[in-house]
Amino acid sequence: MKGILLAGGSGTRLYPLTLGVSKQLMPVYDKPMIYYPLSVLMLAGIRDILIITTPEQQKNFKNLLHDGSQFGIKLSYMVQEKPEGIAQAFILGDSFLQNEPVALVLGDNLFFGNDLFNLISLARKRLELTGGGEIFSYRVRALKDMASLNKMKMERLFLLKKNLKNLKAPMRWLDCIFMTQRWFNTRNN
Repeated sequence: MKGILLAGGSGTRLYPLTLGVSKQLMPVYDKPMIYYPLSVLMLAGIRDILIITTPEQQKNFKNLLHDGSQFGIKLSYMVQEKPEGIAQAFILGDSFLQNEPVALVLGDNLFFGNDLFNLISLARKRLELTGGGEIFSYRVRALKDMASLNKMKMERLFLLKKNLKNLKAPMRWLDCIFMTQRWFNTRNN
């Protein structure tokens, strides 16, 4: 299994801080934000990870993370010229993935909790057994400006086309996706 860490975007909600540095490189408590989603991939046992970022920030990510050997992982880098969504990360990473199962996380998402390791392990086991996919989500009271599984456009919901009709309560997509190439084949979509 391989990992993709999508660390693009311009961080407009954190302007003017993001004029000089990517939001994923800003400190959260005692480490850069990107360490948190990177650790989720590592917790899942993933050691081969592609970081997709902007042309302006790629050098900064390489300066911080290098080749990943200091963490016991292998990091590769790719540029996303302009932000075109999560699905594009799979298209850009197609040659990196080589038809292997993948877990994708966003570089500015923080995952925590007592049962995190068990949830990640379960997602990976189900993926191996079924050859399908998993999207981490949670129930919310008010959606307002949040993207939700109920409201997302179909092109962003390529994984849940069949299950969309069955959603009863609003669910927030956490941008942590485990899937196989059977679910998403960039050559056919």
